[in-house]
Amino acid sequence: MMIKNYEDWASMDDLYMLLHTYVSDKLLKQLFDAGKKTGIESEKEKHRWIPVTERLPEDDEQILTKSRDGSMLMMFYYKKQFCLCIDGQNCCANDIIVWQPLPEA
Repeated sequence: MMIKNYEDWASMDDLYMLLHTYVSDKLLKQLFDAGKKTGIESEKEKHRWIPVTERLPEDDEQILTKSRDGSMLMMFYYKKQFCLCIDGQNCCANDIIVWQPLPEA
């Protein structure tokens, strides 16, 4: 179940009832809303798979890619191609369907 708002979360009986035993409904709603405001949703957005039909990476950006067959590789995007370097040779793929930026170090 995707939790998009406080009402969805409150409908998850066990977790909600456990927390509700210790804090008020008003405080639970404030905590849930505060979590959204602090960037939890934007963090999830930053680390989602991005379809190549939606947006492409910046040139020379290192990224994580997933191909049609489900293979995942760390590649770089160069001159409108998804590539990796093997033994000094660039190998480019044309079956990449989604990508995401690498996590910050």
